[in-house]
Amino acid sequence: MTITVEHLPNSVALVTLSAEASRNAFSLDSMELMSEIFDDLLGNPSIRSIVMTGTGRFFCSGADIELGLALCADYRVCVPKAKLAAAFFSLGLSPDGGTTWLLPRLVGVQRAKCFFFNNETWSGEKAFHYGAVDELAEQENLLERAISIAESWGRWSESSRRSTKQLIDASTSTFMETQL
Repeated sequence: MTITVEHLPNSVALVTLSAEASRNAFSLDSMELMSEIFDDLLGNPSIRSIVMTGTGRFFCSGADIELGLALCADYRVCVPKAKLAAAFFSLGLSPDGGTTWLLPRLVGVQRAKCFFFNNETWSGEKAFHYGAVDELAEQENLLERAISIAESWGRWSESSRRSTKQLIDASTSTFMETQL
């Protein structure tokens, strides 16, 4: 598996899954490699934003990160004709990779149930309409747009970004008084 990390201007790291990595199922070793890469980047004070992309025809497929990996992102950009699927049921598996926690928070519990139980495939347009994707961009502008957003969001102070994300994550399980 080939994963490249490129340090771009404005404190952005670009993590690219090779066409081979994007197309093949992930092994425990490759997932550990991804974890190490992200731990290093997240611990690097010179990196303020990370953009993750695939090459070739797929973002990624296989193992427990197919849809879950993208759902972990703070912002998701995809092409209108993208296909998002979680074929867990057709493989006799339950959804994992955090998808059962992340997807309902983005699209609602019932829509997430329908996605899994109906073995649905969403286009990028449908995923955008449902809230699983934040923005659509044409293929030729996709990476440029993702990097632009990363640069913009990375400009804010680390403490503001971290505490806001923590507060938003906690808001689903706390009372208003606690949140205040």
